[in-house]
Amino acid sequence: MFPDKTIIEMKRRAAFLREEVEAWKEAAHSNRDQLGVHASQLTTLEDMMDVLLDKQERLLGGLRMDLSPKQFAVGYHRLANEIVGTHDLWRIFRYIFGQLQDERMGSLLDAANRVASDCYLAWLNRARQWQLITETQFREPPLVYLEAVHSPATASRGTEVQALGFPVRRYGGHRLPIPIVLLPFDQVGLMWLLCTLHHEVGHNLDQDLELGDELTASLENVVSVERCDVWQAWGAEVLADALGVVSGGSGFGYALASLLFMLAPRRATLDTSDSHPDHYLRIHLAAAMLEQMGAQEAADAIRQAAEALDAPAGTDGFLSDCSAVAALFLTEPLAALGDRPLRDLNPDWTDEERQTSKLARFLQTGLGFHAPASPLAPRLVPLAAELAIVSLSNADEAAMMALNERAYDYLESLERPTFLAGADRAAFLHSLAEAIDFTEGTL
Repeated sequence: MFPDKTIIEMKRRAAFLREEVEAWKEAAHSNRDQLGVHASQLTTLEDMMDVLLDKQERLLGGLRMDLSPKQFAVGYHRLANEIVGTHDLWRIFRYIFGQLQDERMGSLLDAANRVASDCYLAWLNRARQWQLITETQFREPPLVYLEAVHSPATASRGTEVQALGFPVRRYGGHRLPIPIVLLPFDQVGLMWLLCTLHHEVGHNLDQDLELGDELTASLENVVSVERCDVWQAWGAEVLADALGVVSGGSGFGYALASLLFMLAPRRATLDTSDSHPDHYLRIHLAAAMLEQMGAQEAADAIRQAAEALDAPAGTDGFLSDCSAVAALFLTEPLAALGDRPLRDLNPDWTDEERQTSKLARFLQTGLGFHAPASPLAPRLVPLAAELAIVSLSNADEAAMMALNERAYDYLESLERPTFLAGADRAAFLHSLAEAIDFTEGTL
């Protein structure tokens, strides 16, 4: 009805965010040293926003007075969705970098980012060595976003977007230039709870290498027809657990089981409606995966602890599938990995288990640890903290907090990573930003 007024409004709405981004860029560059190792992520964020803002300008240029009412409405809707979506995404990254600069939370979040980045880069470097990707096809390491939720998540999953109503989860279908991993605020201060990042970053790897579809389709070969649809619905989460075991070994298995033990008794009947396997079943699946990797002691300990739980009604058939599902996800040769199984992503698994156990003994007492010739990978520190907690003879608060402090101090003592210096990946990251599409938004 008033296209001239609307064009002026939309021009101002589009300009508002560009002014905000430019002001933030100037402030961020002046404070670059405090953001340290995240410099490449800042540069990528700036490029992503430039791409999205340029897209708004093109859409704004197409909003003309000579359009028919229907054409104008379609153009207005596309531009409005682009503006809202870009604001939403911008706010998320602004908030992430704001958290990193927070006086109290910054150092804890930095530790979480180092663990998540080490998980991601270890996997991507293996893919590069296998020539599955090139040096110019790396995304930036993930950034951890602290939020108020019960459990971690990753922005590559896209589950329950509407139900949760949380902005970052709208981008589950987007392969963002900088992956985002979500972690509960209250978990970032306990080192052993960072073990969950091994699972969450696994979702990012799945997005990069497209592992899930191949494995999920193969489930029909190992489980019965009446249960196959449910297992396939759980496929993405089973894959992330498998990657957690490949990357995190016994420490990850114990950490996952510990969280699930607190939740499993709530359900009297097997839950097949969630995107995750039922809590009770997932405990046994984790044990089966550890067994596949050779961590028999941890697998047996988890199963023995699970004997204290009542199995939900309807579990039996699914429980009998666990060994076959674990074997499939860990040992099946995958075309996406050049006909290699998932377990080959970590050829140093056995040696890392030994290193992690050694560090765990030090974290318990503060005595007897001698650093290896090559510093331990940051992703092993939460795993060692979990193993140390599990084997504490007296798990009182003082002992646990002393252990926690040693773990954070040890992680801080490790050499700072350089992340992704070297190859020019600007064109690849630019293409990912170009592919971000907000047309699914609603007004």
